[in-house]
Amino acid sequence: IRTGQYYLNRGGRYADFFPEVLAASAGRSFIDYGFHLAPMTSEHIDEIPDLVERYGVTSFKIFMFYGGHGLHGRSADQNAFLMLPEGERYDYAHFEFVMRGVRAARERFADRGVEISLSLHCETAEIMSAYTRRVEREGVLRGLAAYHASRPPHSAGLAVSIAAYLAHETG
Repeated sequence: IRTGQYYLNRGGRYADFFPEVLAASAGRSFIDYGFHLAPMTSEHIDEIPDLVERYGVTSFKIFMFYGGHGLHGRSADQNAFLMLPEGERYDYAHFEFVMRGVRAARERFADRGVEISLSLHCETAEIMSAYTRRVEREGVLRGLAAYHASRPPHSAGLAVSIAAYLAHETG
């Protein structure tokens, strides 16, 4: 299960609220589980080694469709929606730095390097936003059909190309 926003719906350093997440989760699971964290700020990137070493977090994620926009381009105020500090951007440059941070953690913790992973949700906010407006304006499709039409394959294809190039650049 994912939350869709930060755990506990709070921004800030993981060091400040992740212990609360762990405490709230303790004793509530009947299966094995792990935490899949999204470094949304430059401070979060700096925390990656501590998250690996102190809390055993080895899974990180980038949501490319938030880049430059709020949820699917619906918000003009990215910082408020993503709870980013003033001056921070969640964009391609940030994604590159997340990749570099995860790579550095894999090198630092070489004995666990293969466990440390980065997943990317590859869609482009600009294309999703434009196609969502088109589907809404036409007013014909509803439900899953509308959702599908608002996310054409080239939205993911373009994002995969960008992600692949950034991965090449960051090793």
